[in-house]
Amino acid sequence: KALSTTPLQLTVITNRLCQVSDADALLPEKATLLGPCKTLAQEYQHITCRCIDVGLSQTNIMTNTFIDSVLAEAAHSTSDNVIAYRGKQRWVQTYEPVHLDEEVEPVREFRSQGVYLITGGLGNLGLLLARSLAQQVQARLVLVSRSGLPEKETWQDWLVTHDETDPTSAKIRQVQHMEELGAEVFVARADVTSEDQMRAVIEQTHERFGALHGVIHAAGLVSVFHFFRETDRQMSELQFQPKVYGTQTLDKVLQPYDLDFCVLISSNAATLGGLAMTAYSAANSFLDAFATAKSVTSNVQWISTNWDGLQFETDASHIQTSIDQYSLHGSEIFEAFSRIVANGSTHQIVVSKGDLRARIDMWVNKRSVDLTAEDDTGGETTNFYARPQLSTTYVAPRDEIEESVTEIWERLLGVQPIGCFDNFFELGGHSLLATQIIAHVREAFQVDVPIRQLLEKPTIAEMAVSIVEQKALDIDEDVLAQLLDDLDDVDALSEEDVQKSLAEKH
Repeated sequence: KALSTTPLQLTVITNRLCQVSDADALLPEKATLLGPCKTLAQEYQHITCRCIDVGLSQTNIMTNTFIDSVLAEAAHSTSDNVIAYRGKQRWVQTYEPVHLDEEVEPVREFRSQGVYLITGGLGNLGLLLARSLAQQVQARLVLVSRSGLPEKETWQDWLVTHDETDPTSAKIRQVQHMEELGAEVFVARADVTSEDQMRAVIEQTHERFGALHGVIHAAGLVSVFHFFRETDRQMSELQFQPKVYGTQTLDKVLQPYDLDFCVLISSNAATLGGLAMTAYSAANSFLDAFATAKSVTSNVQWISTNWDGLQFETDASHIQTSIDQYSLHGSEIFEAFSRIVANGSTHQIVVSKGDLRARIDMWVNKRSVDLTAEDDTGGETTNFYARPQLSTTYVAPRDEIEESVTEIWERLLGVQPIGCFDNFFELGGHSLLATQIIAHVREAFQVDVPIRQLLEKPTIAEMAVSIVEQKALDIDEDVLAQLLDDLDDVDALSEEDVQKSLAEKH
């Protein structure tokens, strides 16, 4: 059966999603729409998606001019993906570069022995920030985690009776190290989505330390990702629980307190999207919009910070993506974080080691040219890089399917020859190239090979197997559909009859 690769433009029309002026009363929940708007178009190259936010009022909601403007925008071809209409004015979302110089007089500072609460406090990022605050200002730290730690008087017994690689032992040792640096550490077990539990933590913090100066909301689930076609309500809830509901809970329980800052740890998945990041991008988009809304309604400085990948020593292997090259490591993370806290004067700050505009153009706006190289005459170039030194021995394609897939790989990767067991990532492949290869494969073979197949089984031989399996599945579905159309009484047909009929159709 034919698989559509016809270009498709999706337009999502919203209101109260974008802030053009302080008069816009945002509903941050609506910003979750931006996640699928970005990722759907990235996982399916023939699809583009834009969001048009309109300012509705009694005077413009029914006017022909207003309606015509929205319809014209929807019909117009543009690479702008987040657009806002306010009256007759058209606005486009952009990002301006800013350099937070450490030599500049800070707007705010970490207080010596200041009291700082970190949700997700026993996660990789939470522990890194806590350790840095312990070292820099001997902070009094409240580390909030759903799992918590054993009672402190049992720590020594725990360390003696558990292996060095035990995760809980590693966290205990890190907390002990913070205390050696001069910090006081209170580890609180609480679910950040529970208003009662978080209110109790805040009260315990004041009882123990007499103050609370800043909050870092770092709770989140970063190890489970699903592609657009796999994303359902349950998968979305996994991301929404800490990011969306947790933030709303913090807002409620922190209302009575005058804090120096409240920093939300967001992700550049909200800015750039990413493969298998639909729900994750949506949840982090909420954080950005929430901080934006609070900039108008709160006296406390709420800052949403968008980060690329953060690499820690304890990281497990993960699906490789093109964002990996921008990852921050170790001391880089706290250096960037401390500059944001010291001099961040806006509600959202994106942390990007690369040119953010260029990355948005490539990933979101699709302004980059197709990676299929062409010569001056318009034909495909025959200038390829030689096959690099790889961990596999070259094996030529062994059948027509592998030959066709190899041709696509060589053309898009610019490498020749490529063996059927060569690894996509060793050849210089990344997630942006993966989407283009999958798009070409879908068009060439008329099968819907998932992107996950290439990322998890990154060889031509494995892709050829996926193509054959998908074709067989499509044939079985078509044959079964035809059988059902031909039968007058399906209920009277035994399982044996069905198998016999299928065999005859083949």
